[in-house]
Amino acid sequence: INPVEAVEKVMAYYMPMMEGRFDDYPRRRNELEQLVPMASRYRRLRSFVDDLLLDPPAGSADLGRGNGSDVLTLSTVHSAKGLEWKLVFIIWAVNGKFPPFMAFDDPEAIEEERRLMYVAATRAKDALIICFPGAEGGEPWAARYLNGEVQGLSCFLRDLSRDLVNCESTGGSGSAAQPRRKTSWKSRASSPGVMTGSSRSGDQSFKTGDVVVHPAFGAGVIARLVGSDKVEVLFKEAGRKLLHLKATTLTKS
Repeated sequence: INPVEAVEKVMAYYMPMMEGRFDDYPRRRNELEQLVPMASRYRRLRSFVDDLLLDPPAGSADLGRGNGSDVLTLSTVHSAKGLEWKLVFIIWAVNGKFPPFMAFDDPEAIEEERRLMYVAATRAKDALIICFPGAEGGEPWAARYLNGEVQGLSCFLRDLSRDLVNCESTGGSGSAAQPRRKTSWKSRASSPGVMTGSSRSGDQSFKTGDVVVHPAFGAGVIARLVGSDKVEVLFKEAGRKLLHLKATTLTKS
């Protein structure tokens, strides 16, 4: 169900009760009807509900007031809309976190996540720092990425021009604390027009036109290669899907 349909169904249920209960029913009805044009600006019901429920944090003009000490504001991307700060940190810029793995199999979902990354990035007035974790639960994420293994930098960041990015690696503790100054932005494609998959898809090479099989979507044909680790597949039954090779099982027929 889309956001507009959801709002209309809720209103159809509550309007008769409101009419018999409140003397100012016309005013209440007019106010609730404003939800319809608001909902029409969203493609996903979840995003619309998130924006309705989340209270925005204190605006940048209120930060640092009171005792004069520095203040760190934690915010979701949704609740930060319309606000700005001099310095913004975006954390967990990792495939599987931002964007989440569940978004990779749905082109609309991945574009919604891309929009959220844009919203987060444009909250910064002076400086934007995007953080890539060094470790989670003792496992060195950065080392795994730099060694060409699973996970890795958010696919949204790989589209950035190198001259726009200043990459830096910092130490912490344990095996992930090795300072590294070199960050790879190279594609892992073995040759032009050929993509090498690994992890859940096994060690396979994919190219445009390959006939493949997905356990949920069935048989399909690779329509195009996207970035260094995604393929767009046209399935016979499920239609067009954007798949992340690290998060899906795809085999050549």
